[in-house]
Amino acid sequence: NLILNFLKTNSEIKILEIGAGLGVLQVILNNVIKKSKVTIIDYKKNLKVQKYYLSNEFKNNPEKLFDYYSVEGMNLKNLKKVNSEKFDLVINTDSMQEMSLKQINIYLKYIFENIKDKGIFYFQNHYHHEKSNLKFNQVYNFEKKFEVIHELFKEKYFCGQNENQIALILKKNKNSKKYLPSFNLLKNSKQ
Repeated sequence: NLILNFLKTNSEIKILEIGAGLGVLQVILNNVIKKSKVTIIDYKKNLKVQKYYLSNEFKNNPEKLFDYYSVEGMNLKNLKKVNSEKFDLVINTDSMQEMSLKQINIYLKYIFENIKDKGIFYFQNHYHHEKSNLKFNQVYNFEKKFEVIHELFKEKYFCGQNENQIALILKKNKNSKKYLPSFNLLKNSKQ
């Protein structure tokens, strides 16, 4: 309800989704948000599927705008070229846990610098980092960059696997003027 109330507005909502999978979440959000501009960042092979799926889902809605960017060769310099607008909503579900610590640092810095002051960051990932086996706070350390508005769930048994999941609704920390990566992101950024 917190996100839905935030999104119910007459003005255009600017959304960034990192790792959009098939693109189903955008179809669901379209039931709430009538006017949005969506930027999707993903692997080229996934973008092809998303473009096909979303173009079919929204063929009767030409106002629906999607921009697609490939993650291959993505670094902070290239990421800054993605979109010059600030985002109202940033979404990352089930992909940061698969990224290198360096990639996570790049994305978190980009999100911090490009989310509106009153924007929302929806984060849903495994509680541990798959590539380093570091725990959640050792990798993300959100409290320095973002304020947790709501913690949605932590489950030990998820999708038939014994995994810990966490979903957070975050907003930019007003007291933090500059992005500061967690110690482990700096120390292990080559992973």
